Amino acid sequence: MRRSDTTSKRNEESADYESAQRYPHDSQLKYQLIYQLSRLTRQRGAITHDDRLDALSMAVAYWTEQMAQDVDKRIVDRKEDLLKEELDRFLGNFNNNNPKWM
Repeated sequence: MRRSDTTSKRNEESADYESAQRYPHDSQLKYQLIYQLSRLTRQRGAITHDDRLDALSMAVAYWTEQMAQDVDKRIVDRKEDLLKEELDRFLGNFNNNNPKWM
């Protein structure tokens, strides 16, 4: 593990710890991600607070969807969008006799 990876991990753990400090002392641990991950079971109600796990789940789902996209299709779509924007800008300026596209 590189030094920057270690530093980043420490910062994330520190932020997780610090954000749980606003809760009452006896329940702070239940609001931390590592605690929630370590208590994860199939049993319903095993975790009283699962907000951090929900956020992690949403982030994983988002990045899974992003990584599953067809890159070549996205490149073609983006080029088409840029071309349409440029043509709209050209036609808008052409109709106004005020060429800002040059």
